[in-house]
Amino acid sequence: MPSLDTTVRRRFAELAAKAERLAAPGERSDSGVCTIPAAPFYAWVTNVQNLFARTFGGESLHYRNFVRLANRFTSYEAEFASCRAVFLATRGDYEGGYLFNVRAAAKAEALADALAQARQLLAAGAKEPACVLAQVALEVTLKELAGEHGIKRGRLQSMNAALGRTGVYNVARQQQISTWAAVGSKAIKGRSDAYDEGDARALLEGAEQLVAEFL
Repeated sequence: MPSLDTTVRRRFAELAAKAERLAAPGERSDSGVCTIPAAPFYAWVTNVQNLFARTFGGESLHYRNFVRLANRFTSYEAEFASCRAVFLATRGDYEGGYLFNVRAAAKAEALADALAQARQLLAAGAKEPACVLAQVALEVTLKELAGEHGIKRGRLQSMNAALGRTGVYNVARQQQISTWAAVGSKAIKGRSDAYDEGDARALLEGAEQLVAEFL
C-alpha cells in the first residue's frame, strides 16, 4: 500500500498534467481573448479542492485562496492562470517540505496503523508484541514533539522529562507517559510476567491519545 506522501505527490502530478492540457491554446472569444472550456475546468477544480481539503484542511490558506479564485472564473484564460498559480505554489510548498503538518499527518497515519495492529494482537492475547508496537509509537511521538520544541532527541524517559519541564504537557501527563513507558520497556525485555493485560491496554490507549493529540 503506497504511503500518504506518495499518494499526495502522485495526485499533484496528475492534476498538474490536467492543468497543462487545459492551458493549451483553446477557443478565442469575439475579442480575440483565449477562453477555457467550463466543463473540464470545473472537473479540475473539483479534483484540486478535494486534494487540498483532504491534505491541508478546508481552513488552510492554500485551500481558501484556491476556492476564492475558482469562484471568480467566467471562462477567461487569465482567471484559470490565477487558479493554476495557486495550485503550483501549493505543490511547491508541499514537495519542498514546507507543510510540516502534512508530514506529521503521514507519520500519524503510519502510527495509527501500527496501533490498530497492536489492538488486534492484544485482543488475541499477544500482549508482548502489542506493547512493543505501542512503545514504538510512544517513542516516535515524543521524538516528533522534542524536535518541534528544540529538545534533544534521545532516550524516551529523558525526552519525556524535558517535555514536561518545558511545559509541552503538564506533570500529570508526564507521569502517565513514564508509567506507560515502563510497561513498554518490560515488554521489550521480554518480562511479560511483570505487567498484566490492564497495563498493556493502558499503554496502548495512552499511545493512541498522544498520537491523536500531538501528530
